[in-house]
Parts: sequence; C-alpha cells; structure tokens
Amino acid sequence: MHQRYGNTFSNSTMSSSNNGVFLGTAREKREKLLRKAYLNQQRNEASGGWKPHTPPPQTINESFPPEFRYFRHPHNSRTHSVDSISSSITNTNATNPINDHQMPRTASQTSLNMHRASPCPSDVSFSYSNPKYFVRTSVFRPSSALATKVPLHYENVIRSSLFDDKQHLGINNDESTFRSPTPGPDFSAAHSDSITLDELIDRLTPTSTSTPEITFLYPALLCCRTYINPILLFNKIAKSIFSNLTRCSSEQRTNLLLNYLSMLIHWTKTFSYDFRTLALMNQLECITSQIVKIDPGFGTNVKLLLSDIMSKLNILDRYEQYLQLIDNEIATRLTTSALTTDIYEQCPCPKEFAHQLTHIELDRLKAIGAEEFIHMRSSDSSSASDSRSTKSSSTTLNAWTYCLEAYVNWSNRLSSFVTTEIIKHLKRHIRVKLLNYFIDAALECFNTGNFNSMMGILGGLNMLPVKRLKKTWSKANRAKLDTLEKYMNPSKNFCIYRSIVKAAMQRAEKHNWQPGMVIIPFLSIFLRDVYFIKVRSPDLIMTNDEHEELNLKKFYILARFISEEFIRCKSSKCSFARYESIINYVVTSPVFSEDSLMAASFECEPPETEHDREQLRSLRAKLGF
Repeated sequence: MHQRYGNTFSNSTMSSSNNGVFLGTAREKREKLLRKAYLNQQRNEASGGWKPHTPPPQTINESFPPEFRYFRHPHNSRTHSVDSISSSITNTNATNPINDHQMPRTASQTSLNMHRASPCPSDVSFSYSNPKYFVRTSVFRPSSALATKVPLHYENVIRSSLFDDKQHLGINNDESTFRSPTPGPDFSAAHSDSITLDELIDRLTPTSTSTPEITFLYPALLCCRTYINPILLFNKIAKSIFSNLTRCSSEQRTNLLLNYLSMLIHWTKTFSYDFRTLALMNQLECITSQIVKIDPGFGTNVKLLLSDIMSKLNILDRYEQYLQLIDNEIATRLTTSALTTDIYEQCPCPKEFAHQLTHIELDRLKAIGAEEFIHMRSSDSSSASDSRSTKSSSTTLNAWTYCLEAYVNWSNRLSSFVTTEIIKHLKRHIRVKLLNYFIDAALECFNTGNFNSMMGILGGLNMLPVKRLKKTWSKANRAKLDTLEKYMNPSKNFCIYRSIVKAAMQRAEKHNWQPGMVIIPFLSIFLRDVYFIKVRSPDLIMTNDEHEELNLKKFYILARFISEEFIRCKSSKCSFARYESIINYVVTSPVFSEDSLMAASFECEPPETEHDREQLRSLRAKLGF
C-alpha cells in the first residue's frame, strides 16, 4: 500500500500537461503517478517517516462577513480540495471551530470538508483537483476570453453591507419583504362580462362616498395594463380626482382625498414595479405633495405612503444588485479553477442540498409580482420604451419582468448545474455516486413541496449528455427516479402533479401556512397555463351594438388564477437552516453550454454508434480541440 503524499506532489508534477490538460494516455498517467508515489515513499522511509508540507501562514482578511470566513483555510487563502486540505494539516485530529453558519457534520467532516476521506478507492490517495479525475479543462473553455486571475472567493465579490441587509432580501421568509400578498376575496363576482376602457377608469376612480372594491381593483389594475400604460392610467385618475375636488365641499373633499390615498396605498403595495418608472414616481410625488397642500392633515399618511414605496423599491434594487453580483462572480469563475470540487464536497447530504435549494427558490419566488405575468410576452412598444427609462441593474432582462426572468434563468441554470456536476468527472463510480445523490435530492424536494427544484434536477438528469451514459446509469438506483417521473407524468395535462399540488395547498391553508409549509410550483407548467388563458380568451368582446369592449371576465379569471396558483405560494415559510457556503456554491458555480457538456460526455464514455462519432468530430471542430 502506498503512503499518502503531500502538497509537494503537485498537479504540475503529476502529469505532462499543457495548461493543466494531460496529453498522455490513462495508463501513462497511472504509471507516472504510481512511480512518483513510490519514489516519495522510499524517500520518506529513508528520512525517518513522511511529514506533510505545511505552507507558511497567511494573513486572513477579516473584513469579510463572519458567515464567509470559514471559506478560507487558516494556512492557505484559496479554496482547498479534499486532499490538499488534509495534507496541509499536521494534526488531523485537531478540532476546528465551527460557526453558526456551518452545516452540522460528523466529527470526520467538521469545517468545510477538512477531514473527509479521499473519494478515490485506489491505494494511492489523489488530490480531488487532479485533472485525472475531471474531463479536460479545454472542453469547458468559456465562450468569451477571460483574463487569467487568481481563483476568486464569493466573499470578495459580495459586499459586506449587502449581507448586513440580507434580512431585506427575502431571506427572512416574509412575503411582505418584497410585495404585499394578494388580496383574499374571490375575484369571480364580475358584474358584467365586458366593459369599455372609459368605464373601467371611472370605476377605478374613487369618489367622496365610495372607493373601488378590492375584488374589482386588483384584477383591473393587474390586467388593464395590457390596454393602457400604467402611467397614462395614473394620470387619468389623478386628473379626474382633482377635477372633482373643485366641486366638493370641505367634508366631501376630505373624504375624497382619503379614498384616493387608500387606492394609492393599495396600488403601491401590490404593484410596486409600476413605480420603478421615473415618470410615474415623479407623478406620485407631485400628486401627494398637492394633497398635503390641500389638506395638511394628510401629511402623515403621505409620508408613510412614500416611505413604504421607496423602501420596497430600494429592496428590489438591492435584490437586482445581488443577482448582478452573482452573475459577475460566475463570469470570473469560468476558468480551470471551476474544476476543483463538486457539490458532494460542499454538501455531502442530499437532503441538506434540497433544503438549500428551497431557500434559493423562495428568495427568487417572493420577489416576483403578479403584474410580471401580464407583461410576459405582451409588452407593446410603449411599454418597451418606458422600460428603457426604468432603473434596472441589468441590460439583458426586461425591466417590467426582471424578477420573473431571473427566476426562469435560475430554473434553467439548476438543470445545467446538475448536468455539469456529473459530467465533469471521468471516474465512473463518482458519476454514479452523484447520480444517486441528485435522485435523493429530487425526492427530498418532492417531499418538501419544492416542485420547481425537483423538476430542475430531473431535467438535468434527463439531458442528453447524462442520459447517454449507459454504463453509468447501469450502476445507479433508478427506482426512486422512476417514482418521481411517474408523479410528473405529462399525460392528461399533468393531472397527477396538479392533484398533488392541490392537496398540498389545501393542507397549507388549513394550517395557516405555518413554518415548514412550503409549496413551490413547477414554473414551466404555471407559465404555460397563464399563457393559455391569455391566448385562448379574447381580449375584446363584440357587444350587441357592434362595439368592442374589454373582456372583463378574462380579467377576473386571470387575476384569480395568478392569485391562487402562484402568488399565494409566497406565503411559504422555510423552517430549514440556511447555510451560505452551499448556496454560494450552487448559485456561482459555472455551468457550461450544451456543446461543452456533450463533448465532456464523450470523454466520460466514448461514442458507440457512427452517429455519435460524427457528432464528436463536429464538436471537436466547433470547440477547437
């Protein structure tokens, strides 16, 4: 049995490589590794025993938030792999401090994989960052040339102040952090099936004796944006209000302003994104200042209204900034340093991984507003021009649907993340272990009620680069996977899935959404249902006198569906502990394109058919290796 070697046996001495890519055969690599290990063993025996190399201590930057300090090893500033960490510690029995943000593990797994046994079954213990155990790094070459940098840590990118405010970023499991929950009344009590646009505006305009019913106000404000820009709607209502003020008595004027403020409060709380448009925000400030001039007694109400909307907009800005910083970190990590660890190293427990996915889902779910589903695929040219004047931290996402598109991108990223984590390993037994790991995680997501993450994992397992690995799948446990796929059978319009979600909703409502009651619907099915309602129901109805009117019944149906099937899920409260190290790895670990994954899949298991061999030749020519 060969003795474990230390850090002196580096990757550069393990293989003849070009930019970290081994150029010899697997047998040559194996022989060279064994020969080097044997020479090290003889040298250590001659010197009286092997001693690990201890690098000189380095100063740790203490300006990072405490939840990220354990990312750094006390003797090395980079993120360590399994064996490089274990070989850099002289006393492996020494206890390591564990802070509150670390995942509880066994004594052999304390800290961040500090004492985990090598995953390699060979007598020689190889470093997990050894290119021998990953596909060639040239396969995962980023599409755009990035400057070669020292591997960055997540805490170097995310500012401390952002994490100081993380309770405002949806992490506190309170749906009111981003937006007020959808009103509870039933929206099915439509007085008529159609209404003209002028009649709609009149019904939305408060009077001195009445204010719009919430059962009408919510669907009208939600759906009328398809026909009239929110800025124009706000302007017309304000013009009508101030026109009526000139004909009111003092008491009537007070009641009218009170009802108007009540309507504005509902608008700003429920559809906060409308006021991200600078023009609409300026109008709101102008209107509220005029109200205070007319009746100074409303000064306190106006201050609360403006303070609330500014607070919500600032929270949304910080959330978008958080997503942008994550995107920047992903770009900087698209280097060979991405192939130094995997999810099993960061989180050995698949159930814990599923729980952290639930935190990620809720962070993004609770930022989505109902109006984003209306703007989805229906933004007209005027909306597009307004969105250009809207403050946004991203130039690639529509400002009107930023949070929704970010959630869609996350769902797609999760599938690619699962595929990347499996495909980047050359060792079959590691791929089998990760297959079983993700299957167990998907099952835990199902049991938790996180159906979106479950489908994201299943999507990654069913991507062609993973699905074609027949030898790998032959060793995996498919029983649980077959059960999950039966639950998500698309036959009869996903009737099994829909019945499961309906039962979960009823159970959550019965228990008043207590902590631990989590329902995260499969986003793709929900978006398809919304699009079906929008397309199949006519926008305009022809009346008996051959005049076109707005389909008011469609407003109620769409508002009720979005409220009951999605927005109500924002009441979910996650009772699992949150571990930033796992979340940071999942959201910032680079995922690779389909071509790169397919090329890596052929390195894991060679092509068997002529079609596969032709595809491999095409990929080599396309990727340039």
